[in-house]
Amino acid sequence: MNRLLIIPAKGFSKRIKEKNIKLFFGKPMIHYPLKNAIESKLFKKIHVSTESRKVKKIVENLGFEIDFLRPKYLSERNTPTIDVLRYVYNRYKELNYNFDEVWTVSCCTPLLTKEDLKKASKFTKKNKILLGITKFDVPIEWAFQLAKDNELKPVNSSKIFKNSQDLKYKYYDAGAFAVFPTVFMLKKKIKLEKNYVGFILPKQRAIDIDTLDDWRFAELLYKIKKSK
Repeated sequence: MNRLLIIPAKGFSKRIKEKNIKLFFGKPMIHYPLKNAIESKLFKKIHVSTESRKVKKIVENLGFEIDFLRPKYLSERNTPTIDVLRYVYNRYKELNYNFDEVWTVSCCTPLLTKEDLKKASKFTKKNKILLGITKFDVPIEWAFQLAKDNELKPVNSSKIFKNSQDLKYKYYDAGAFAVFPTVFMLKKKIKLEKNYVGFILPKQRAIDIDTLDDWRFAELLYKIKKSK
C-alpha cells in the first residue's frame, strides 16, 4: 500500500499565533505528527504543505524535506482542506509518484499516537473516506440554543427530556486525521457526506487545538500522559 501523508501547516493562525510551530514542551508543535508518521512506518511520502518559508526551515531543521511550497491562493483562511490535498497529490503525480491513499494529519495533534495511525490503517476502504472521530460528551438531543436575554430554546424539544440510555451515541470529526482513497483526488464532484467511515479515538487523544484554552488543556493531558 502506497500512502501519501500531507500535514497542512500554514504560516499564520488567527487565534494562536504561529500555532503550527509554537513550542509545545520544548519542541515545535509540528514535531509531534512528523514523529508519529515516521515511527508508524505507514507512509511512502510525507509532505508538509505550507506557504511559509519559516515553517519550511523549521521542518527541514527537524530532518524533513519539503519538495514544494503551497501557493498563496491555497493558503487563505477558508481554503477547503480537500483543495490542498488535491493540489499536493497532483504535484506528486507530475513527479511520477503513485499512491493508493492520501492521508492528512492535523499539525496540532501532540496527543495522537503512532498506534492510532497504525490501527486506523486497518479500517480504510477503497471507496470511503476514513475520519478520526470521537464521541460527544452528552447526547446532542439535549442541546439548547441561546436566544435574546439568555432565553434557552431546545434544539429538539421532543427529545430534550429523554434519558441518555434511551439515546444513541453521536460522534463528531475530531479534526485529527482523515484518509482519502485516491479516487477522491481525481473527481471534483463527490458528495463527501455520503462517503464516510469512522475510526473512534478516545477523548484524551482527540483534542483539536484552536484556542488558548485548547492549548492549555492539551498541555495538561500531555503532562498526565508523560507522568504515567
